[in-house]
Amino acid sequence: MRLKEIVNSITKEKFIGDLDFEIESITQDSRKVNSKSLFIAIKGLTVDGHDFLNDIYEKGCRAVVVEKEILERENLNVIQVEDTKIALGKISSIFYNEPSKKMDMIGLTGTNGKTTISFMTKFLLEEKMRCASLGTNGLFIREEKVETNLTTPTAEHLQKYLHLAVENEVEAFIMEVSSHALESQRVEGVEFNISAFTNLSLDHLDFHKTMENYYQTKKKLFSMTKELAIINTEDAYGKRLYDEIKEEVDYKIIRIGETDQEIRLLDYKILDGFSQVELSIFGKNFKAKLPVETKYNIYNLMTTIAIGHHYNFEISDIIKRLENFPGVEGRYQRVENHSNLNLIVDYAHSPDALKNILASRKLENGRKILVFGIAGDREKEIREEMGRVAGKYADILFITADDVRVDTFKNISRDLYEGAKNSGKEIYIIENREKAIEQAVFMAREEDMVFFTGKGHEKTIQYKDKKIPYDEIEAIKNALRLREEKNLKYYDRD
Repeated sequence: MRLKEIVNSITKEKFIGDLDFEIESITQDSRKVNSKSLFIAIKGLTVDGHDFLNDIYEKGCRAVVVEKEILERENLNVIQVEDTKIALGKISSIFYNEPSKKMDMIGLTGTNGKTTISFMTKFLLEEKMRCASLGTNGLFIREEKVETNLTTPTAEHLQKYLHLAVENEVEAFIMEVSSHALESQRVEGVEFNISAFTNLSLDHLDFHKTMENYYQTKKKLFSMTKELAIINTEDAYGKRLYDEIKEEVDYKIIRIGETDQEIRLLDYKILDGFSQVELSIFGKNFKAKLPVETKYNIYNLMTTIAIGHHYNFEISDIIKRLENFPGVEGRYQRVENHSNLNLIVDYAHSPDALKNILASRKLENGRKILVFGIAGDREKEIREEMGRVAGKYADILFITADDVRVDTFKNISRDLYEGAKNSGKEIYIIENREKAIEQAVFMAREEDMVFFTGKGHEKTIQYKDKKIPYDEIEAIKNALRLREEKNLKYYDRD
């Protein structure tokens, strides 16, 4: 692509150089430039790409996008813009021939539920359309998982993935849109046909500082939407979002909830392995037996139903299809075993998500045993709230390591314990996650439920900058094998 195709398509403050200069790649990573790269200098929280201009020039890079005045260099092509983060998304979209305009883009935002809705929606729409999805569990293009090595793609990688989907004739691309992606302008250059808001609760305050900032960031998605918004107005922030945008937007809005919404949950009963549900969908009542065991996942299904309705699926066909939904790795995933134990793995890593998991079932005789931790970059307020939720809704707590990162387990466990200590519940602190799992599995009885939260589908545990291979399901299976070898029915730690 020639530089003039980009220069003529973006708002710029200044251009110096050769419009016919040919570029073959776009990057904000100074380590990946070559003589045909366009380097975008991004000013981040800790690193400023403008500081690497000498380095990339010495490597032969002769095209840059900046937002600061820089010294002119021989044969250096310079595009100066007001904000390079915004420019990166738009330039990447142009470079990859605006792929989001060639598919239906479905954006999902909110604190919890995005991944499950993404998988449910892809599963449903594949009856009629070729689909792709991108989120916490990875990139899936039609039937294949594509290795990306990036949990949260930057703008140039996102546009590359969208382009790859177009090359694979994808018609609908379902994307989890995180608050980090919105705040960092990683989705600039993407047009969304449909957006959905799930809920908003205490999370990511290390990044956003306040819940108001967090909400305003999520709200940005709905100014990027063209056709339909689906909003959980049973959530207080969802109700606020609906009230604030309903008179401003010219697209359709579908509300989900339990009172006067277009899609309403009338009644439900949660049983082992499924839920009996009664829904009102645009004024008509439907009963269904759905393969979910939590109320919040019923809400996730309601969002998916709204998306299916937009694509002219018959409601009865949507329900029939979703009755066969196979679930999502690491999301309320049951671990099958010969001991008849109720073992549940879930990614829940925020206080509200943990509450939803633990409060989803009431046990008449059994106990709720919880193995949990929290990542090392979370604020003390969130850690203590996580402990309070655990203490309120679980009977036995095992505080253990999650992604410790640059923190220490001692600090993290102290804050979790501080939140839980007044609950009167049994609390054990075991840093080694596999040992904590082993103890919980040994302790479990058939009437109990054991929840393993925080890691879900992830395959590593991070200490500082080192990622150690780890698999939650395998750790549980190893504990089950040890239990069987020891011929334990159950045992109490005392």
